[in-house]
Amino acid sequence: MAINISTDINVTTGGKLTDIGQIQGGWRTVDNESDMYALTASAASKQKLQNGMMFYVSASNSLYTLDIAGAFPIVTYNFNSFTWPGSVGGGSTDTGSLLTTASVSNNDITFTKGNGDTFTITVDTGSVTSSADLSGLNSFTASADAEITALMAVTGSYAVTGSNTFIDNQTIDGLLILTTQSVQPTFISGGLYLDSEYNLYLGST
Repeated sequence: MAINISTDINVTTGGKLTDIGQIQGGWRTVDNESDMYALTASAASKQKLQNGMMFYVSASNSLYTLDIAGAFPIVTYNFNSFTWPGSVGGGSTDTGSLLTTASVSNNDITFTKGNGDTFTITVDTGSVTSSADLSGLNSFTASADAEITALMAVTGSYAVTGSNTFIDNQTIDGLLILTTQSVQPTFISGGLYLDSEYNLYLGST
């Protein structure tokens, strides 16, 4: 039977109107999970439970909702944990342990966490030195360049494959070996050739 109250109920001298444990539904705070599960142990405590009501477990800093299913005489009570928006596991997120920035100096990388703490790791670059003495190479290249210059001054023009022109008098200390030609070459004034019969010809105008 409903009780109708036409005026406000005031609590004086620091008292309280009632305890949340005596009200059906509502937000409940319990010390641990065992206390929460114990609420389904008796008919009297079950009457104060309502489908969808929430529980905060202070020992584990976690949140639960109550799911009541079925009907008398078979009724099940399930406590389902959930996460409040912006929290992890019912608690707050420790942003101080998260990395926010990183900086590099030479082979050192420094990381900064949300609480301002930093830590540095050093990348092993091996035993490579930053500089090397190349003075020995410089003296070698200078000597080689001098020898090439001296060789060009003596020979003037030197023979390679193809056509070559020698300037001034040339002295050959040794044999001049001609390769025999099976076909008479194109006439060149002053040209010298040896045919396959070892006949020597000198081109003249």
